[in-house]
Amino acid sequence: MTYFWTYLLSCYAFGITVIMIIIYFKKYDKSLIYLDIINLINSANLEPKDRISAMTEAAKVESNKIPWYERSVSAIGVVAFFAMLVTTGFQNIKSAQLVAETEKVRIKNEMMKKSYSKVQKIIKDVIILIKENIYRTGVLDGVSKEILQNRLNYLDDSRVAQGNLTPTPSQNRT
Repeated sequence: MTYFWTYLLSCYAFGITVIMIIIYFKKYDKSLIYLDIINLINSANLEPKDRISAMTEAAKVESNKIPWYERSVSAIGVVAFFAMLVTTGFQNIKSAQLVAETEKVRIKNEMMKKSYSKVQKIIKDVIILIKENIYRTGVLDGVSKEILQNRLNYLDDSRVAQGNLTPTPSQNRT
């Protein structure tokens, strides 16, 4: 959801910028008229005081022709700045959430590794007990057979995970 708002604000800012650039270049020709008026005032034989008055009046007229959005370009810049601050804040919050989730997963992984090593030790002890029971009684019951089968499958899987892919007689078990 945060990415949606970031994308939307970015598109809005880009669109406003493009529109303002297009409007600026369309109005560029009109500002040449103002320069012609200033040149006309400068070329006239006027007293310096009258020349300054004429330029002041021409500037007042020209400033009234400027649309509101060109007069408030700095305000638009401030709004764009705050929009960027907001989107940066959203991104920072999302990043902090991902860091926290990653840390939780790392801690769970460490706990599982510790538990796994304990379980493996217990399974080895159980396998030894099962072997001793088979030697003593000469019978392999269903539960013992299932435990041994699971242990062999685990050993095969770990051998494959380590990259040792040579066939062994245990791979043809059922």
